Amino acid sequence: RPAAGALAPVADAMDSPIQLAKSRARSHSADGMMSSADSSRKVLGSDAFKAAEESLNRLQEKTTEQRQKEEVKTKGVKQSIYLGYIRRELSNEAACLELPLTLCMLLTFAVFAISLLRQDQVLTVEEAIKFDIAQNANFAWAQAFGHKSLADVHSIADVWSWVRLGFLPLMVQPFWPYSEGYPEALGTPAYDGTAYSAAYGSPRGRLTWLFDGYERPAPLKNDYLRYTRLIGGIKFQQTVAEASLDLCLIPSSIDRGMMEAWLGKPCAPSSDGVLTPEIRDAESFDGMTRAEWLFPEVDDLAELTRTIIDMEDGCSHADAIGALASCRCITCRSTNPRQPYVDRQTRRLEIAFVAYNPQYGIYSYIAVNIFFNRGGHLHKVVNAMSAFADIFAMPMSQLAVMLVAGFLWVLTLAKIIVGEVFELISIVRHSKERWWRAIRKDYLGFWNAVDWASLALGVALVMVFMQSQSRITATNTSFGLMMDASERARLGTIPREEYKSLTETFFSDVQQMVLSEKTFRVMVVFYPFILMMRLFKSFAAQPRLAIVTKTLGRATEDLIHFGIVFFSVFFCLTINSVLFFGQDVEDFSTLPRAINSCFRAMFGDWDFVAMQEVGLLKAQIWFWSFMLLMVLILLNMLLAVIMDAYTEEKRRAQAAQSLIAQTRDIYRRFRQYRRGERVRLNDIWKVFEKEFDGDVKAMVKDDRHITADWLTDRVPGLQDKQARRTLENSLATFEHALEVEITDESRLNYINDQTQKCEDRIKAMLEELNYMANRVQYYDRLQAPGDPEYDFHFGGEDVSETQASQEAVSQAVTGLSQEVCGLFVDNLKRIEAWQDSFERQQNELHGLVADMQIMVRQQAWCVAAMSEAVSQLNYDVDPMGFSSAGTVD
Repeated sequence: RPAAGALAPVADAMDSPIQLAKSRARSHSADGMMSSADSSRKVLGSDAFKAAEESLNRLQEKTTEQRQKEEVKTKGVKQSIYLGYIRRELSNEAACLELPLTLCMLLTFAVFAISLLRQDQVLTVEEAIKFDIAQNANFAWAQAFGHKSLADVHSIADVWSWVRLGFLPLMVQPFWPYSEGYPEALGTPAYDGTAYSAAYGSPRGRLTWLFDGYERPAPLKNDYLRYTRLIGGIKFQQTVAEASLDLCLIPSSIDRGMMEAWLGKPCAPSSDGVLTPEIRDAESFDGMTRAEWLFPEVDDLAELTRTIIDMEDGCSHADAIGALASCRCITCRSTNPRQPYVDRQTRRLEIAFVAYNPQYGIYSYIAVNIFFNRGGHLHKVVNAMSAFADIFAMPMSQLAVMLVAGFLWVLTLAKIIVGEVFELISIVRHSKERWWRAIRKDYLGFWNAVDWASLALGVALVMVFMQSQSRITATNTSFGLMMDASERARLGTIPREEYKSLTETFFSDVQQMVLSEKTFRVMVVFYPFILMMRLFKSFAAQPRLAIVTKTLGRATEDLIHFGIVFFSVFFCLTINSVLFFGQDVEDFSTLPRAINSCFRAMFGDWDFVAMQEVGLLKAQIWFWSFMLLMVLILLNMLLAVIMDAYTEEKRRAQAAQSLIAQTRDIYRRFRQYRRGERVRLNDIWKVFEKEFDGDVKAMVKDDRHITADWLTDRVPGLQDKQARRTLENSLATFEHALEVEITDESRLNYINDQTQKCEDRIKAMLEELNYMANRVQYYDRLQAPGDPEYDFHFGGEDVSETQASQEAVSQAVTGLSQEVCGLFVDNLKRIEAWQDSFERQQNELHGLVADMQIMVRQQAWCVAAMSEAVSQLNYDVDPMGFSSAGTVD
């Protein structure tokens, strides 16, 4: 067809100059732009080249400043550029002034939180109790030495041995303890004639002591570790799994009835204690049943021991002798058939008590948790949760510091809330769109989200703190009732059920209190992270401080691509670790634990001895692969990516204003404003805002030119000097931003973008040519013999109508293609002329530098000749000061 044949040369003619432009752009951006600098360094030495370059830069800066001043004086500055500068300065100034506020907020919060929580005192009390239970509650006694502790409890029988022989005597001590007896193997009656006993090797002294200031002899009931007091009793409770034959996992190839008959007992699966439990597993009070109580203030040690025995045998002895009512285990009495308190359905056994330390004013909920996993192993965890009975019970000096810090923190929090609310109101009031759309477009952003996150968490902290204080108040009320019940129990005037009811209420209040305190402590931990993000917001307004955030921003794209590779390899090796070590090493038994272990291994924390349990060769293969790939290669590449971006950002920030200089400028502006020598930038902004009726978008997009006279006429109090300075600074900042962003990569990207636009336009032209060809073919098929117009265009004596139409279309398309090619050729010639002009200028510059070098060498030669002449002159003078002619020099 005539149109199809004509389009091919057009496309070829259009593609050739585009490819030529692309190749020339790449060659000049990658190679040609560096050739001039390299040749200059070869002609001159490095020091001379640097000096010449600095001189040229200073000359260029001076010329640029003069040009900018002249442009500001004659033409002015576009309003969009000027207001952009004003807005940026106001934002930077606000962020810079916000830095001390954020630092003050962080400091006051740190002082308040540390003074309030007093972690050192809580640690002292909790660690003493946990250590005592873990190390001193011993069983498996041989004379005066218990060979096993809580860590050696591995069966249900061991549980009861530890409770009856180790834990209970440790918690309930009716008599004053004495040291170990004299060993019989030494053969000397060391106690003869002493206050202990005449009996050989059996020390015995006073059972109680009335110390100075004591109202009753020691040891008092419920005294523990000399300085702590148990409140109420000791509570046994547990979580229980459902038991059924249907829960047993039976292979599908085996008859279920036969399997159940072979098993002869139901299954009670449980997910507790599969691996070593975490602290959070021991801090839950949900699903607890089978509650049993021991009351040391009501019962003596013998009665408490009998209660433990009844719990162990499940009231079977009392039932056998017909005295079931005498059984002290309430849960065991209600079961039929009889069964012990701890059985195969037990998932977690908790033995808990509440202690109060009056030395520090701390409540402590202590729980010994024993997890029964379905592999047959018992995990033991001693957990302690504490809270202060009165946060204000401290020395006056510490209390004053805490209150002042807390007041300042709340004050800064309120100031930030008020500022953000006023900003929201201002945006909504001056916007012409709906409020939610105005907030979404003009307010929502990353740093504003950080501000509101810090505010939300701060307000939540205050609310949780108030809730925690209400829980403490309820606990103190219950504690007052328990103290009265304790005194009545000592006198024997309180019914057992009433004492039990008060104790249950007190334990419930303590549990709510310590859970609320735990929530508050967790929120306190996360709050400094939010404040850290606010600090980065303030850092972003200062170029020297913003290097870290700008480094991450510059490296984001590279980090995303590298992160895909990094985490893919890391995940593969983590899966390998689970498959390699999962069934032998607990740290690799699950995917979350393996991820944590592999991450720690990247930074040098690993246990290769444990890895060797799967075999030395297997451990070596995985370990070497992990270290080579993750540590030596990928981790170092990650650092290289970040350091590359850091180097570039550091180079850009070298000429930037320092924090001290910026602070000095802010202070200078403040003093000049106080003296009436300048107006605030806010006042200039408000003049424009008033003129545009609060429409900030239209205001910053207006491109009218602003002059110094225009500003001084409209801004009250604005002097001509300040007006010119702000206009010049705005123009300089705008041009500097453009210069900073122009790099070899940006030039190449710009050329590629322009080339892509040319290609898009050519494609559009080709589509229009196709349309034209189709229309020509359509009208070509129309036959109108005898029509003068038709005969004039398509008629002919020696050619047919089809040939005539083909020749006409071909000539039209060929002419169009020639015109398009001519335009591209002209544009390429113009680009080549520009390039030749640039090269001539560079060559002239190189010639000037070479002339300067020649002049420097000539001057150096002259100086050397003069130095030699002076040296020769000095040599001709004798030591007496006479010359060779005998005259005085």
